[in-house]
Amino acid sequence: MHVTNRSRRLMAACAAACLALTVGLAGCQQASDSDARVDELEQQVEDLQKQLDEKSSATGGSAQDSGSAGASGGTAGATAQTDEALSSELAATYPELADFEARAAELEAACQDVQVSDDRNANYQTFIGVKQQIDALEHEMDTYDENQELAAKNGTLAYDDYMRIERAIDYLDDRLSYAKDGMELTLGIDD
Repeated sequence: MHVTNRSRRLMAACAAACLALTVGLAGCQQASDSDARVDELEQQVEDLQKQLDEKSSATGGSAQDSGSAGASGGTAGATAQTDEALSSELAATYPELADFEARAAELEAACQDVQVSDDRNANYQTFIGVKQQIDALEHEMDTYDENQELAAKNGTLAYDDYMRIERAIDYLDDRLSYAKDGMELTLGIDD
């Protein structure tokens, strides 16, 4: 059974969404019950990630395949991906993508480095501050993608080039989503 990047992203996104939903619902229960449930869900996410990695390895998946999932293990694997999404050729041809990648990496690091406070309001303000930066970058990438799509429709950009740009933008969007989800979990924010 071959597991595609899209399948891995979908499985990771589903696992993250389930975890976020369960964590949100767990907040309605007593603290001791929710702590146990969060631990259980984190273990389930780790187990799903291991299964995904094992399937990828069993089907002859390359380092790029196993590194793109990154849902529970941070984004180290995702940033190591060397497929066409952010190849040096693509970044050289479209320097905006290299800029987007560098800024996404900075925001991923910011998400990983958030400091948890005993004050939930402080945690929320930290979350909002980083989330606004992520949202601004995502908006900028979406605008760039829309402009490239228009160029492809007008015939001033080759369709294949546009598809490579769109895949790169989608890849960066996924990385930012995973980073934001991890930050929510770390800070205990249900957004």
